[in-house]
Amino acid sequence: MAAENGLAASTVADYQRFANVGARLAIYGFPIIAALWVWIVFPDLGLPARESLISSGILLFVLLPLVPLAHELLHLLAMPTRLLRHDTRLFIDIKKPLFKMAMVVKTGGSLTREQFIWISALPLLLLSVLPFGWAVLAQSKPNIGVGIIACMNFAMSAGDMMQIYVLLRYVKFGEVLSGSK
Repeated sequence: MAAENGLAASTVADYQRFANVGARLAIYGFPIIAALWVWIVFPDLGLPARESLISSGILLFVLLPLVPLAHELLHLLAMPTRLLRHDTRLFIDIKKPLFKMAMVVKTGGSLTREQFIWISALPLLLLSVLPFGWAVLAQSKPNIGVGIIACMNFAMSAGDMMQIYVLLRYVKFGEVLSGSK
């Protein structure tokens, strides 16, 4: 099949290895980042009260399915001038179960390498890096729910981080990419 599409077998094998690294980053990154969150937040606070854990758990159960949607919407909001283009799309595969549902953003038109990196990095920066910065720098620490959302978003950003790596390594500064995210 790869030969039919004009792709060399080595290119397909390289892509498969790349995809496997991204999947491992998502799977193993979540517990590592979650442990880091607990280490940063709980030494100051002590373990949260039982009532706090129950209310946070209920709130998370309701809000957690919205995190992937917020992640993808942040991709769209990274380039607000592209929102109203006729070829900008948010694809949602609703045939899969809720926590395996796939969402993808396609911004309209061509993008430069830097625009693509910005679009890919924005959800990671706002939903993961910013809460960790808050946890490290602020005197009032965020609750465990913010940490779970930050960790979940980190796992969802694994593919974005891999795309950024490839662009930084193989694409020249200012180069225009055909197609888009």
